[in-house]
Amino acid sequence: MSLSNEIFFNTIREVILISRQKVYRSVNFVLLETYWNIGKLLFMLRGINITDLLQLKQTNIKNKHIIYKRAKTGKIYSIALTTEIENVFSTF
Repeated sequence: MSLSNEIFFNTIREVILISRQKVYRSVNFVLLETYWNIGKLLFMLRGINITDLLQLKQTNIKNKHIIYKRAKTGKIYSIALTTEIENVFSTF
């Protein structure tokens, strides 16, 4: 292989490696942002259990409240749906 071909292939290899690193960082950022937003929801929804959060559906929203039945205890909860909570939900 000639020197110019070797330089060409090394350049291509480096471009691919840099692109992989950028993708990796982007995916990690998206995951981090998702986990952060889930944590915010757990807090803003008065400590809702992750199981209950993941089971929420659009039908749980009634009259600007999130109404759900706690999976562990069966107790009914009603939490006011604030604009801030709506904004976090809209990121998903």
